[in-house]
Amino acid sequence: MQHDLKLTGYRFALRPVRMDDSLFIATLRNDRLRAGFLNRGAESAAAQQEWLQGYFERAGDYYFVIEQRVGHGMDGLLAIYNLNADRREAEWGRWVVRDGSFAAVESAWLLYRMAFETLRLESVYCRTIEANGQVVSFHDHCGLLRSPAAVDLVVDGETRSGIEHRLTRRQYPETARRLQMLAARAARQSPEPLP
Repeated sequence: MQHDLKLTGYRFALRPVRMDDSLFIATLRNDRLRAGFLNRGAESAAAQQEWLQGYFERAGDYYFVIEQRVGHGMDGLLAIYNLNADRREAEWGRWVVRDGSFAAVESAWLLYRMAFETLRLESVYCRTIEANGQVVSFHDHCGLLRSPAAVDLVVDGETRSGIEHRLTRRQYPETARRLQMLAARAARQSPEPLP
């Protein structure tokens, strides 16, 4: 969905995905395919542009670039999508961060701020392949609740066991406080000056 939502943190910011991000998106996602946790997406900038054209016309889907505040280098991607307006909930995902980036914690904090403060959602959930232990552990340590029910995820036609985590508006303040503290600490320890 074409939108103009932006949010700034300490070292990173979220900005809407644009058509001229196609090469970055395709390159980053294809680089991450080796881990086996992503669906095979567009394999070229042209194919990514075609996908983005459909995305720009789809309601309830907010796709963002994780961008450095200084220099505006792109560090990753994430999205809030499958928005259910009646229940005021949405899924978040498409979270991919480039190798060597320290944007994970701050981008999650920014995403939750976007979901609860800007979009005024009541809950957000994410689904992760169980074998992706690093991301599952991240969500656990953020205080998200695991769904007791098993989740089947289909990745490139193969059904994989997954875990669903959820954050509610009631839980949000504590999670936001924890992530903000970690993001601030990481920003202070960075060798680059704060913007």
